[in-house]
Formats: sequence, structure tokens, C-alpha cells
Amino acid sequence: MREFTDQHKTKPDFIQQCSTNLRKLNCSSCLCCCKLKNVSLVKGKAVKQSRNCTGDTFEAPLPQLPAEICQSLSVARGRASQCCPMEQVWLGPWPGSTAPPAFYSTLSNFTDEDNQISLDGLSAAFQNARQRPWTPEDQEGSIICSVAENKLNASMLHERISGLQPPLSCLSYPASYRGTPECRNAMARMAQRTFMKGIEVDPTNLVIQAGAGAILDTLFWLICEPNDAVLIPGPIYPAFMNDLQVRDEAHPSIFQLDEQQGDVGGQLEAASAAEAEQGRAVRAILLTNPNNPCGIIYKPETVMEIVKWCLRNNVHIVSDEVYANSVFGRDTPDFVSAVVLVRTEASSLPPEHVERIPELLHVVFGMSKDFCASGLRIGVLHTRNAAILQAMDNLSYFHCCSAHTQWIVTQALADDAFIDSFIARNRQLLRNSYELLSGAMDKAGIPYLPACAAMFLWIDLGAWLSEPTWEEENLLWEAMMNEAKVLFTPGQACKAERPGFFRVCWAWVPPEALPIAVSRLKQLLDARKKAISN
Repeated sequence: MREFTDQHKTKPDFIQQCSTNLRKLNCSSCLCCCKLKNVSLVKGKAVKQSRNCTGDTFEAPLPQLPAEICQSLSVARGRASQCCPMEQVWLGPWPGSTAPPAFYSTLSNFTDEDNQISLDGLSAAFQNARQRPWTPEDQEGSIICSVAENKLNASMLHERISGLQPPLSCLSYPASYRGTPECRNAMARMAQRTFMKGIEVDPTNLVIQAGAGAILDTLFWLICEPNDAVLIPGPIYPAFMNDLQVRDEAHPSIFQLDEQQGDVGGQLEAASAAEAEQGRAVRAILLTNPNNPCGIIYKPETVMEIVKWCLRNNVHIVSDEVYANSVFGRDTPDFVSAVVLVRTEASSLPPEHVERIPELLHVVFGMSKDFCASGLRIGVLHTRNAAILQAMDNLSYFHCCSAHTQWIVTQALADDAFIDSFIARNRQLLRNSYELLSGAMDKAGIPYLPACAAMFLWIDLGAWLSEPTWEEENLLWEAMMNEAKVLFTPGQACKAERPGFFRVCWAWVPPEALPIAVSRLKQLLDARKKAISN
């Protein structure tokens, strides 16, 4: 948990001035959590420790930034950046920032100065393809398989909520900025009936914010100091780099977790040791399960080995379970949340480790993926860490989900019959699309990692690279976009272990477009293979 300490006195003078840019701080106010750069005051707790705050108003001087700084910097969300005239992208970080150059690249090309695929590049490619997307009426358009979103069953949710008339109270401030009691109750019930079966989910342990991304941003802001390492098994969801670095300034440390090799604890030790050599402390592990981009579910034994290592080393475990109810494999059992696994296995853990579970284990889920509702922007954190919950009371003011949205979601989740029917139909639609796609890949002779959950297929096109380099992968990716009119996510953006992998998101497009995408891809690959042979 971040504290106001003497270490912040080493920051540049203008940042130190920014840190005192608070006219008043009232610990009983919903706005008592303030942060400018690396100075944070959380829920009055940090204030009490450093400022002897008793809940009374804390006065601070209000100096102005030097004129020359104001002229060259644009201040947004506690971070300053030099902006381009169009105000579309950041061109440079705040002086002293540890964020990599990739996050300030322009949209003029797809790669940064190190020839790495940037998030801006991915966004630009998507916007280009979106100018003429594939439709049944226009089959020459681009087939976009790079969006991690499920549209397959969206109409069912839309039909359920379209006739709802929110009450007048939805126009007022919500009862709590970290989620209305009614919505938290509904979320707890849904989780308890589906992927958290076997435990009682206490609604007071839930935090609701405007999407899982907001939850991750806030959570890692609390548990990490700048440059702290967060271990993430690769390949990864590309936007994690953005989620952890833009505001939190944590260091995403990607390592390749080999379940078949075993000795998960040993692999974590090696990854942690590598960070220690760079002077970074490992503060957390971020595990996406079911996995994006691979579409797999980690073995329960693997999850427990990760948990045990974290408990031994006092490291936070953040289990990203936004695809928990999107299991579609024919022989795949229902997904079981990490919080259920841990409580089931608690009797086998040392007592001192059991005591750490509430403090260190956090689960993230939501509506975007499992309920085809990315636009509603509603994510949930489950944690029993009292300090984090207390801080979230204030931080959620900045990430609050609207009362209108929470009311609508509450009505839908309260209908058990609808939820059961929705999940069952969604799984069937996911299975149908997956089998269409995987069958076409089999026919085309394109290797892939079999999936059983989420909405991804991890394909291996390494055999079609003239040489195993990221530059060649980029060239293939561009050829797929420009010649085949097919857009996948390149493995480099997912921090793949080697060039040639691509993520296929197959639930954003109509199912009938998937075999066409594979046919286009095969034509391109055949031509490249012939060119390589010659």
C-alpha cells in the first residue's frame, strides 16, 4: 500500500510542487484520496501516519507550476505529457517516468523505435480495417479478428434489458461509489451460483467500477510502487502493458510458464530472481484464467502452486477471471475460481500462510466478456483485504460505474432463469464458432493450440516466416491486413516466446466469416511459402 514517505523528497522540484497542489484535504470526504505523480494519501490512513491527520481539514499551500513548465507540459490525470497539436497521442512522458517509449508512439505507423508493435499501432490497424468491414452483403471487406469482445449472444441480453425503465433515483448520486448495495448483492449471487460455487460470497467484499481495466488500474496503483515488478505468465493480453504502466508505473515482467515442465514454484523463483538482478521487487502476480490469448484454463494444481509461492513470499495474487463463464469445451468442466480453490485447499497450508490469504488474494471479473456487454463498462473486484476495500471507497469516485448501469445490471442478474439460459446459450454459440474456425484451420494445415474457453485461438505461423524474427512477423501481419484483408493480433504484441504466433479473436465477427478468413489466410501463406522456397 502506498504511503507518503521521505523518499518522495528526492523527486524533481516541479513534481514536489505538484504534490502540494492540494488546497484542502478532508479525511471524511469521498475525495480524500489524492495523488499527483508519486505522492499518495489513501483514505486518511496514509495521511494519519504521515500528517497526524485526525479527520480535520488539512491545509496545504497552493503553489503554481513554473511558467516554462506550464507552456511545455499538458497535465492530465495527475500526469504531464507533451502533446501533439491534434491532442491525440502523448509524444513524451513526464520527466523521470519509467514508462517505455512505445506508449508515446504516433499513429503514423504500427511500430515504435525498437520495431515493436505498439498499442497505438494495433488501434490504427483496427481503425483502417473498420473503414470497410466484412458483411454478408460486402464479402470483400476486412475480416477483423483482433477484438477481444463477444458479440455472439449480445442480442439476448439486449432483449432482456431493453424494456427496463430505471427509477428516478438513478439520476442521483449512488449510495456508494464502489458499487450500489443492490448491484453488489446481485454480483455476489451470480458469482456464487456460477464460477464461485462452494463458498459464500460476501457483497461487502466486492468493488464495482467502470470496467475490469479500471479495477486493475486502481488495484495495482494501491499495491505497487513505481518500478515494482508484476509477474505475468506469457503470452499476455496486450493491454496489460497499458493497464500497469500508464498511471501505476509498475513493471510488467513477462515469463513463459510451462505447465508441462512442472516445478511451477521453481519457474516463479527464476522469474523473481531475474527481476531482483534489475533491482526490482516482485509485488504481485497477474494471472488471466481462463487465458487471453490462448483460450486455455490453467490446471488447478498450477494455480495452487502459484498461490503457495505468493503466500510464502508475501506477494499479491491477482486472478483475472473475466472469462470465467465462457467455457465451451465439450469435455471441459466448469471453471473454478482461484478463491474457491484456495479455500478448499486451506487446510493443507501452514497457518501463517492461511492468515495471509485475505490480504493477498484478489479476483477480478465482470460483465464485458461473459455477458457480451463491453459497452456497459462494469467490472468487479473480490477481495477480503480490509485496507484495499477502505481505499477503494475513495478511489472508486474516479472510476464509478453509473447508477443507471448498475440498476439495469442488477435487474438482469436477479433473474436466475435468465442468467442460466444466457450462459448456456452463450457457451453453445462460442462452441459453434470455435469449431467452425478450428475445423477450417485443420483443413488448411495451420497449427494452433486447442482452446476450451474464452474467445481466442493461438495459431502458429512460424513456418511461413522467411526467418524467425519479429521484423518478419510484422511483414506477415501487414500482408495479412493489406493483401488478405484479415486482421489478427500479432504474437509480438502478446509477448510471445518467439516470432510467428498470432491471436485470433473469433467472437466479434459473424461465424460465417471465419472459414472465409482462413481461406484468405491460406492463399496468402501458400504464396509466401512458394516465394520462400524460390
